[in-house]
Amino acid sequence: MLIDVHVHTAFSEGFTVTAAEAVERCRHIGIDAIVLAECDVIPDLDEVRALSEDMSFPIFVGVDVDAADGRVIAIAPDPTDERFVSQSWASHDARPTVRDVIEALTQMDGVVIAAHPYLDDGGPFLGDALYDTEGLTAVEVLCGVRSRLSNDLALEATVATGLPAVGGSDTGRASGSGSTRRSSPTR
Repeated sequence: MLIDVHVHTAFSEGFTVTAAEAVERCRHIGIDAIVLAECDVIPDLDEVRALSEDMSFPIFVGVDVDAADGRVIAIAPDPTDERFVSQSWASHDARPTVRDVIEALTQMDGVVIAAHPYLDDGGPFLGDALYDTEGLTAVEVLCGVRSRLSNDLALEATVATGLPAVGGSDTGRASGSGSTRRSSPTR
């Protein structure tokens, strides 16, 4: 089964592709399931569940967390868990750290994936701190709108750490380019 673990849709601010369009695009290229990893927001779970059933396509829900020290994708086994819905890792007075997210998801038996850890877009990124970050479940090594170098560095880190490698498109705009937070996506 091929799963795109990093899909943004119109549930995230600045993105235009609907969840139904994302499913159709993924289905067309042979992807079997997606993780909606919306930007610091949980999508309407009833809407996602209905869409998944109507389209006969597995849709999982995660959160693309903009942590103070890098980006991660948090996925709980039960997206209706109140700790997940309320984003218990988030503080009201400061951005959470990657450690905060890992600790919260560990309590939920969830997973935390390092999202494009070598993308230096002017914001925090994990970079080589990935090697010392305990509790990560996997590393995104194929990010569809990132440079080959950042993907290669992420792959090298998975080999060194023994963490599983995953891939995601990180798209959701009508043009197919990446997030509005990214300055100049490359293919």
